[in-house]
Amino acid sequence: MPDAVKAADNIILSPGLSAGTMNIDGEYLLMSTADVSLTYASTTGGMEGMLPGNFSSFWIAAGMKRAEDDETVYGGYAEAGFWFLLNFGGGVTYLNIDDNRERGYHFFTGMPVLLSYLIQDLDGLPEKCFVEPYYRYTNFSGFSTHEFGLYFKIAAVSWTDL
Repeated sequence: MPDAVKAADNIILSPGLSAGTMNIDGEYLLMSTADVSLTYASTTGGMEGMLPGNFSSFWIAAGMKRAEDDETVYGGYAEAGFWFLLNFGGGVTYLNIDDNRERGYHFFTGMPVLLSYLIQDLDGLPEKCFVEPYYRYTNFSGFSTHEFGLYFKIAAVSWTDL
């Protein structure tokens, strides 16, 4: 198999949803996000790169977020990072607050756990579903946000299965 095809087999597409809270200047807003990440599993290859013991993956992600309280805050983000026991990453976030567009830079950390390690009977769920409690700190000009949440993701497709 050519090296390019072998490398492509290590790329995993993971759509995800999360719910959580965002703290803006001491005010907590309920928040939801939807994102898609591409993970390059740099160890054994393919879906096996998502398994514990193979904690060496580089990933990129892009997503949309929406938070609501008295007003609606929405925006998008892009980030990159690596998975080595925990997820670590950083990126850029854009938020629309009070009709003002704000750009900030963020740090992300999370702990992905395969559902099969938490729930033995996964009838109807794909084998590679995982949950990930996470924290994202974003620094904007003049203020910062603290975001806590829980992602639900599916390591859905190996690139060569498309």
